[in-house]
Amino acid sequence: MIQINELRIGNYVNVCDYVGKMILPIGLYRKVSGIMINGVDLTTPFEENEFILPYQMVGSILLTEEILLKCGFEKYVKANETFFKVTDTFELHQFNEKGDFSYKCGDNLEGNFVNIRVDYLHQLQNLYFVLIGKELNVNL
Repeated sequence: MIQINELRIGNYVNVCDYVGKMILPIGLYRKVSGIMINGVDLTTPFEENEFILPYQMVGSILLTEEILLKCGFEKYVKANETFFKVTDTFELHQFNEKGDFSYKCGDNLEGNFVNIRVDYLHQLQNLYFVLIGKELNVNL
C-alpha cells in the first residue's frame, strides 16, 4: 500500500487486494488521474465510468531495470558501478546485486554525498518532478 501523502496525479500504481497482494498482472498498471477523499481516480480517457480505488487497495510498482529502460533511462557500467541515466543531471545508481537503486546527490568536489533510496516507480516519478521540474516520461 502506498502512503497517501506520496501520491501525485500522474503516478503509476498497481491494484491490490485488501491484504496487499497485487491484482493486476505486470504491465497492466494504472495512472492516477485524481485524488479524492475516499480513494484515487484511475479513470482513463477510454473509460466512461469513474473508477475510484480505495487507498488501501493502491499498490506500489517495484522499480526494476526493465521499468527504468521503459522510462528512457540508459544503463551504464563504470568502474564496477552500474547506473542508469535519463538526463545529464539525473541518474540512479544500482547499489547492490539485488537491484536496489538510489539517487546520489551532493558535492562532487568535496566528496560529500547523500543517497536517496528509490524503491518504487511513484517515488522515482516524484523525485524526478521535484528535481527536474518536469514529468518523467513513463511508457509501461
